[in-house]
Amino acid sequence: MGNDPTSILAALAVFIALVIWLIRVVTGRLGEVGAQLRSLDARLVRTTPTLAGRLGALRADLAAVSTQTERALWSLSRFDERAEAARAALAGTRTALDNDRARLIAARGAIIRIKKSARMIMKMLELRRAFLG
Repeated sequence: MGNDPTSILAALAVFIALVIWLIRVVTGRLGEVGAQLRSLDARLVRTTPTLAGRLGALRADLAAVSTQTERALWSLSRFDERAEAARAALAGTRTALDNDRARLIAARGAIIRIKKSARMIMKMLELRRAFLG
């Protein structure tokens, strides 16, 4: 039975049937994959103009954001310059105010001395009148 031509032919027929079945399964699966790929290709072809429009709009938006960012950075640098100038001006004003305050304190001291001197002169005049009569 091992080398019987009928069993060899039967085994060959079974092998050929399995190969044919395997080829049909593979070609069927390849057909499904091909259909899916064609569907995907058609969808990509349909969405390409929309995608290009979206990308163009995104590029325009990014350009606008870039411009706004540059303006903001420029404004910040100008703000730093203005803040530094204001700080310097305030420092100058503070120095002037400190000088004015020192002069006012000195003037107050002078006024107090003048008042004391005027009171003393008034008392001396009263004493003179009291003595002279």
